[in-house]
Amino acid sequence: MPRATSRNGGPAGLLVQQAGRLLQLSPRGAACHVSAHEADAWCRWAGRRLPTGAEWEAAALAFGGRGFAFGDVWEWTLGTAGPYPGHRPSAAPVLGALPGERERALRGGSAQTVPRQRHPRVRAFALPSHDGMFSGFRSCAL
Repeated sequence: MPRATSRNGGPAGLLVQQAGRLLQLSPRGAACHVSAHEADAWCRWAGRRLPTGAEWEAAALAFGGRGFAFGDVWEWTLGTAGPYPGHRPSAAPVLGALPGERERALRGGSAQTVPRQRHPRVRAFALPSHDGMFSGFRSCAL
C-alpha cells in the first residue's frame, strides 16, 4: 500500500476531507466525529479514562485561563447523562436508541457552537454510538 507523503517528501500525517477539500490535520488539533464508544476504547488502549462530568467542569473552571482550552469539539465524559438537580428528565424516547441505551453527556461546546453557549457548565447529550456531531474527548491518567 502506498504511503502518503507531503509535497516535500516527508510524511503527510492525517488527512481529512472537509467541505470537499482534502486537508492535512494538525497533530495538535482535536479529533472530531468520535463516538463515546471510540473514546472509551482509546482510553482503555492507552491505559487512561474519560473524566467524569464533575472532573471536566472543575478543570475547565479552575484552569480555563491557564491552558485548559475547549471549544473545538464537544467532549465526551464518563457515565450516563442525567439532569442537573431540580430539572426533570425528558420522558421522550431517543430516536435510534437501542433498548436500555442511555444518552451520555458531552461538555463544553464545539467550534460550531455560538460563543454565548460555549461555557464549562454547558452540556449536550447524545447516544454513545453517535459520531455525527463535532465530538471528541480528553483523557485522565488512571
